[in-house]
Amino acid sequence: MQNDVLKSGSSASPSVPNRADAFPLADAATWPGGITISPEPVRRVHTRSRRRNTSLIYSTLPLGMRVSESQSETRFLKVVQLEPRATVVRAQPVWLRVLEEGRMRRRAPDFAVVIDGRAELHETKQDAECRKPDVISELLSIRDEVERHPGWRYSVTLESALLAEPLRSNTDLLWRELVPDEEIDLDLRLRTSSILDDGPITAIELIERTTSGRDHQNARGSWENLLAMIAGRLVDFDVSKFLTLESLLWNRNSGPPRRRTLPFGSVEDAIRSPLIDRRPAVFCGLQIRRSST
Repeated sequence: MQNDVLKSGSSASPSVPNRADAFPLADAATWPGGITISPEPVRRVHTRSRRRNTSLIYSTLPLGMRVSESQSETRFLKVVQLEPRATVVRAQPVWLRVLEEGRMRRRAPDFAVVIDGRAELHETKQDAECRKPDVISELLSIRDEVERHPGWRYSVTLESALLAEPLRSNTDLLWRELVPDEEIDLDLRLRTSSILDDGPITAIELIERTTSGRDHQNARGSWENLLAMIAGRLVDFDVSKFLTLESLLWNRNSGPPRRRTLPFGSVEDAIRSPLIDRRPAVFCGLQIRRSST
């Protein structure tokens, strides 16, 4: 299965229907009142434009594709897909009328997410953008409009938070193995769940116990199959650490709930966040002779 699907240059339209979109009333019931969330993007994103970072990303929240306009938006969609606490994500979901510097403007936040049963609108920004006066004014105006509606929160998700370790490495590792649940052998899933019901266990021990006596490759425990189950939210781990063969694993019956991984930062946090210099450090392999004078 392709994960980063329909990159720029694809002839497909970004308005790919989702299964849940056949039931717009059910989708509308997901969100609090005051802000109407569209199942489809409210504005068109041209995936064949010169912006090479536009793409459509696979999602099961609900099943379908989500439009992305930048690398940070793509990263956001990958993180939210792997976030067990998230149940719905929509891209470019609403037009908001906001008052900026005495003028009414239309703004479309990047994403709407239901996480832990709460509705959040997320804007993804590069850290440096949040230093610009016009962007600061825009973010504050959107925040004021969103949070005047009960039940809604507004977040600025910085690129640096999405790329922080170990979130970045764990996301890349799991995303490569993400497959629909039905592609994971049912017997393997049941045996894994039964073992984890008894308590946390290391990944390598879990693989050994699910491999024993199984001849069919798909039914045998393996690192790849285990990662697919973690990506599919069937197995939990400590998200504050790098995911390895030595990691402790559990399920919802035997361990604590997995901590939230999707970054949430207020507008004030984004404005105050220190800039992170990602340029490589200059390295000189020659010893510099100091002057004796």
